[in-house]
Amino acid sequence: MRSYSTIAPTFWTGETGRRIRKIGPEAQVLALYLLTNPHANAFGLYYLPLVIIEHETGLSAKRIAAILRELETDFCRYDTDAEFIWVIEMAGYQIGELKSEDRRLISVRRNWDQMPPNPFTGAFYDKYGARYGLNRRASKGHAKGIRTEIKPMPSPQICDPEQEQDQEGCSELGVAASEPAEPLTDFVFETVGREKTWTLPTRTLQKLTLAFPGVDIPAELLKAIGWCHANARKRKTDRGMPEFLFRWIEKAQNSGGRRTASQETSQRREEVVT
Repeated sequence: MRSYSTIAPTFWTGETGRRIRKIGPEAQVLALYLLTNPHANAFGLYYLPLVIIEHETGLSAKRIAAILRELETDFCRYDTDAEFIWVIEMAGYQIGELKSEDRRLISVRRNWDQMPPNPFTGAFYDKYGARYGLNRRASKGHAKGIRTEIKPMPSPQICDPEQEQDQEGCSELGVAASEPAEPLTDFVFETVGREKTWTLPTRTLQKLTLAFPGVDIPAELLKAIGWCHANARKRKTDRGMPEFLFRWIEKAQNSGGRRTASQETSQRREEVVT
């Protein structure tokens, strides 16, 4: 997670800022969130599930969808299938102008090469490739350009408070109905409620891996399994487990996860783009 973000004063007074202000205070909150949230990177191009936006901003899924449509004019693009956001001008402010001999370009290019495939890599390259000497990469999923229309968002499934003993795990990481029927067999967690165990679905594992590329996900999952076994009174329901795991692994990322000394050195060297 980045230790800071650069926000220009023109966010409030510039042409784009004034247009966002006309949309309303909630649009300003969402725009500022997209620039500063803990999942963002300096490229402004990153994985961000809508349910996480809803949880961390307090805005409803319906309102988020409406604001994102308004912001698509010149501020950002969002793809609901890939769950990727691109804040169009963010790299220019967070990375800035770097001279060809600036060693920070090494980190910029390395992080670009490690960027997960998404619908906006092609458009990002067209805008910033020459400026930072990036390798050409095509978009995945929408080869003809940036998608400008947001599909209607399914409302994230929220568990019934009457059935939950611990509200910390109430919101789902994803929509439970879309989870595949065939789960992994390696990660089984003890739970409370009607179901006494919960097996991590493949799709949830993929989301966690995309959201936290710097964390040893299997190692953290094994830790969480041990925690659930040792803390019977604090276990979650099967419906609360996705949100519980997201928070668990987010905490591991914020504390550095399990990284070697060389990775720690690399992290410090690459701080400019993380």
